[in-house]
Amino acid sequence: MLTSKHLLTVISLLICLVFNTMLFGQNTETSFIGQYENTQAQLSITVNAKGENFEGIVVFQGVQYPFAGSKALGMMNANYYFQGNIASFSISKLLGDYYFTADGVTIVIQKTADKPTAPKPSNPITNHASSGNTQTNATTQAPTASGQKVNDPSAGFSFQLPAGYQYALNQNSYSLTAPSSKVQFAVTPHNYNNFDQIRATATDVSDAKSNTYLKTTVQNYGSKGLIISMTGISQGQPVTIALIALLSPNGGGVSIAGAGASSDFTSDHTTTLKSIANSVQFSKPQVSAEALQWKQQLTGKRLTYLYTGSGYSEKKVIQLCSSGRYERSGDDSYLSNDAFSTFSAAGQNGNAGVWKVQSRGSQSFLTLVSDNGSTFEYSLAPKTSGQLLLNNKRYFIESVDCN
Repeated sequence: MLTSKHLLTVISLLICLVFNTMLFGQNTETSFIGQYENTQAQLSITVNAKGENFEGIVVFQGVQYPFAGSKALGMMNANYYFQGNIASFSISKLLGDYYFTADGVTIVIQKTADKPTAPKPSNPITNHASSGNTQTNATTQAPTASGQKVNDPSAGFSFQLPAGYQYALNQNSYSLTAPSSKVQFAVTPHNYNNFDQIRATATDVSDAKSNTYLKTTVQNYGSKGLIISMTGISQGQPVTIALIALLSPNGGGVSIAGAGASSDFTSDHTTTLKSIANSVQFSKPQVSAEALQWKQQLTGKRLTYLYTGSGYSEKKVIQLCSSGRYERSGDDSYLSNDAFSTFSAAGQNGNAGVWKVQSRGSQSFLTLVSDNGSTFEYSLAPKTSGQLLLNNKRYFIESVDCN
């Protein structure tokens, strides 16, 4: 089914086609048979005749998708199966250029041959659930980063910056940038305790709403980590994401991620990613005196947020049991995950798990680690007696009997 955004794009192209016909005469294009490509988007299309209609293969990011199409209103419209669902695209011609439109995004494609050729061999189409669970090994060889050392004692790890890089701390994530690099890197602690939990979340991404389609592959990275690669389109733009997830002997671990436009991401950036990962050292997490005070104050408490206004009401409840378990209810849009889980955590149920208090600098945070590995994090600040601020929202405090 065409989305409204897709319809608007098609309508705009049709208006241009009509205007072009009025100026230059009847469009003489009678067939879309042939070979097309956009090398930057890693897209190629082979169109064959099938009676009065068309059939062929779309190859995107190395994966083949057979399609069937027909001609209408001067365009070729086609359907194919993507992860068990019917998806659509169209090919049109305007002022001598060919355009490929899918999910509301239009890109220019080049017609490289009038006669179709067999597509290059590609990876078989994999399903959404198992695509990221390969068991191959990736080399860990790379020079260890030799720049400034960054130490996070509360999270229990340290790492070194690549030469020429600077960092900024935002909540629990370190963003790394360099003037000479268009690819951005991030180092973020995670709460997964084994590889199976990580593999379960490292799947293909298909989100029509944000026009994001990413294919994911997973390889072992030595004996203590995984390297995860994601390629495709994010918000309509070709992107490449690479991530190395390491496990700490003290539980949890750290993720090192690099992301950028596919045209900018090179093997040198993969080497940079590995150099950061190879510099990581783990230690036992340290709990500050302030974090201990907050933990004592919050143990065995129910935290309740209430809001009513303009005909809208909202209630959120977090129960922090003395056993270290939590239960929560209500809708909370604030979700803090490691760099790759943000792509796959949507819809996961994080209503139960374990809780802890961590400090970074002068700020303490309430961290909820759900049973599925996702993490909710709230900044802590005092309010008045019987109240506190979580992420600057007022919560009421009362005792609760839960284990």
